[in-house]
Amino acid sequence: MKNTLYILCFLSFHFFSIGQVTITNATFPDIGDTLYTVFDNEIENLDLGNPGANQTWDFSNLQAAFAQELIFKNAEEGNFFDQYPTAELFALGVNGDEVYYKGNSSTMLEIGRSTENPFGDAFEVFINFDDPSLFRKAPFSYGDDFVSDSESSITFPGSQLPDSLVANLPVVPDSIRITISEERYDTIDAWGTLKLPTAEYQVLREKRHIVRSVGISAFVLIGWIDIDPSELGELGNFFGDMDVYSYNFYAEDIKEIAAVVNLDEDGLATSVEYSSEEVIADIPVISPEQKEIIAYPNPTFGEIKFQFVNMGKNMHRIDVYDLLGKRLKSQEFDLSKSTSGSMDLSSLNKGTYLYSVYDQLGNKITTRRILVLAP
Repeated sequence: MKNTLYILCFLSFHFFSIGQVTITNATFPDIGDTLYTVFDNEIENLDLGNPGANQTWDFSNLQAAFAQELIFKNAEEGNFFDQYPTAELFALGVNGDEVYYKGNSSTMLEIGRSTENPFGDAFEVFINFDDPSLFRKAPFSYGDDFVSDSESSITFPGSQLPDSLVANLPVVPDSIRITISEERYDTIDAWGTLKLPTAEYQVLREKRHIVRSVGISAFVLIGWIDIDPSELGELGNFFGDMDVYSYNFYAEDIKEIAAVVNLDEDGLATSVEYSSEEVIADIPVISPEQKEIIAYPNPTFGEIKFQFVNMGKNMHRIDVYDLLGKRLKSQEFDLSKSTSGSMDLSSLNKGTYLYSVYDQLGNKITTRRILVLAP
């Protein structure tokens, strides 16, 4: 009886030790790495399963709207290394963003980034982290918990602020500062098999909850004063407290996060980013400095989404034509507010149509085809 019990215990331990993985710093991106991430923003009924051991997540039916290329380089090669001289490497992403990192054997920290001005003018802004953001950690395994926080800020000279913002302020500022505080709670709540369209991995699942607070203050004669977001009109919606939820799936043999599932406030999946160790045929791959307009799904049953990549922050217009050149639909997209948007084509008959994209001056950028299927 004792021998039988010993054998059962050994087999149980052997099964669990083989099944679950431990994520090490071998998964940290390094100088010279190019990572590919595929995006699916058309999520329906994605089964996220339960916490626990030996789970299976079948995401093999995810679609591939487009892929994004992320290139890691020596920090000294960055255009803005002088802003972050302690950085060791940086990632060159879409819209020319440069994200700077430093780390050690157990953590990889984001210490700052350059990005486009969110107010639309063509100049770089710099996000500075007073308290760096945890980008990667190691080692970790099933059952681990992590708590981290970060503090970052962006400062804009008053001369670079849009009139729409200044007009709503109670004072005329010399400069504006936006602060972002985050508390992050990560729990490794499950392990098992993740099935993607591109591959299958043994993974750990991390449940993430971010408590984010975004504030705004102005510098005037007496110093920095806080601004009540309610005084900013529609812009005030970008400020205040919010909760952000996601599930992250980590595999021990790839440097990309195997999948990131973004959730709404009800815990339902809204979008998925998943790894692709090689380029998927027939989908656009967005390089860091490449301008691109992506329409998906195409073919469509009615609603089509447009993703504007590296197209600046100005107004753009999309016109839809039949094959005889008759304009059927027209819609403007304000890229200073969002680099994506949708158009309803459900009123069109089944068939092939053309769409043309125009810049803010009315110059045609491109013309491409859309296939509308019967609803």
